[in-house]
Amino acid sequence: MKSKTKPKSRLNDAKMSSRVVNTVSESDGSDMRTGDFQDGVGRSKILIDARMKTWHKGNLHAHSVISDGKLSPAQVAEMYRNRGYSFLAFSEHQRYTFHSDLQRPGFIILPAIERNKSFGNPRRYFHINGILGPKHIRKLATMEPYEHMQRVPMPDLENYRETAQAIVDELRQSGHIVMFNHPNWSFSNFEDLLSIDGYFAVEIFNCTAEVETGDGLSTIYWDAALRAGRKVWGIAADDNHNRNRYGEAPPEWDSFGGWVMVNAEELSHDAITTALLEGNFYSSTGPDIYHLSFDGNRVYVECSPVKRIYFRTYFRHGYSRCRADGKSIDSADYELRGGEKYIRVECVDEKGGIAWSNPIFLQ
Repeated sequence: MKSKTKPKSRLNDAKMSSRVVNTVSESDGSDMRTGDFQDGVGRSKILIDARMKTWHKGNLHAHSVISDGKLSPAQVAEMYRNRGYSFLAFSEHQRYTFHSDLQRPGFIILPAIERNKSFGNPRRYFHINGILGPKHIRKLATMEPYEHMQRVPMPDLENYRETAQAIVDELRQSGHIVMFNHPNWSFSNFEDLLSIDGYFAVEIFNCTAEVETGDGLSTIYWDAALRAGRKVWGIAADDNHNRNRYGEAPPEWDSFGGWVMVNAEELSHDAITTALLEGNFYSSTGPDIYHLSFDGNRVYVECSPVKRIYFRTYFRHGYSRCRADGKSIDSADYELRGGEKYIRVECVDEKGGIAWSNPIFLQ
């Protein structure tokens, strides 16, 4: 269907809400995603729809005084709750936590941990998030679940990739979903990312790394994985520590900089983590995505006013849309040219804020 008619999706009262249904055309079930792009021949599949109200804003990477953060868990939770977040994951270094006492109506805590180790000189790191998965993932666990405040030791291995894979395997075997954190800040190379299996997402934006050292953006690693055939999602997060190692700063300076907008029928642990696994979310540092659809030939997006919209895809087939007079735009489309393995959308505003859709996989 090559019609240029725009979907009737603009609703003034629906901004900041989303409906995301990203799917994989072929799946063996190992990556826990199923489905097809089209409901029928010639019918457009809506991937993000601002008319749907079942969305929830969250931060999947946070620290407190339990590891190397400055604020207490209660202070961190209150900050995010007051800013309209629906969920938060405390990912303390080497220590598993679930602060169930900090949950409130409209705000939940996801049990989580961050496992990390450094190698070599100059230092090369890996930081890996484990978030307790939904019930159907926990049923597959072959290890006992972690307990609140349990310190989880690192395996006694010397090789970077062997150690990282062991951590991913252990997290999955204990019922967790796994995210590869801030590869740019960690001095990871593409081979590191591609040699490790089992993570469902790459942290493509890390607020702390961005405000401290300018190393927060990791989309080049995401694209490397996608171009190699990996079906992984992209996540923006804060990694907030609420302190500045290099000078004075307000406590919130590395908070509220990167988040996910998740579609889930309800605000519950199982619903949120299932939606994350299925790619039913988009990430942002500012702009909102109101509509994303694909009819088998054409991708169409609507968003809050931005400077430029990019369609990223395999090799050099993608392109960007902007106005010659420099004014903002709020929609764009892309017609397939052939050879695309995936398409994802980036919406970039005047302040440099970016919203990322998850990939539409074509192969």
